[in-house]
Amino acid sequence: MNRWAKRVGIAVGAFLLLNGAAFLLIESGEVVVLRSEPENELLARLWVVDQGGYPWVGTANPSKTRWVAALREDPWIRFTRGGVTECRNAAFVDDRTIGGPLGDLVETKYRIPLYGSRFLKFTQCNRLDDAEAIWFRLEPCV
Repeated sequence: MNRWAKRVGIAVGAFLLLNGAAFLLIESGEVVVLRSEPENELLARLWVVDQGGYPWVGTANPSKTRWVAALREDPWIRFTRGGVTECRNAAFVDDRTIGGPLGDLVETKYRIPLYGSRFLKFTQCNRLDDAEAIWFRLEPCV
């Protein structure tokens, strides 16, 4: 019995350690912060890519992310990148063809952090459909 308890303890400890390492790996890439305007409530910490002179954020699982509904309801946000906070308007882009080029930019920019993301998705049994991915272009406030 004692041997099994040690083995289970080692397995659980290794699992927790790997999950912690995966989380740290995700945070090692450039992460931006989106906050609601004017309440300053945290909406999300996300990876960002630049395309056409604008920063873009997105998700492959919009039905399970609170921030997507928040941006659709009120697109005015506080966008913090590199310690600089700006007012931005989150413009939803309903063009599915933009996902390919933006996904390629994410793959290039976040190659190493993506390993952590994929590991966490696997351990949490998240099955994501790239066809469901949605993107927001973060335009300066007028």
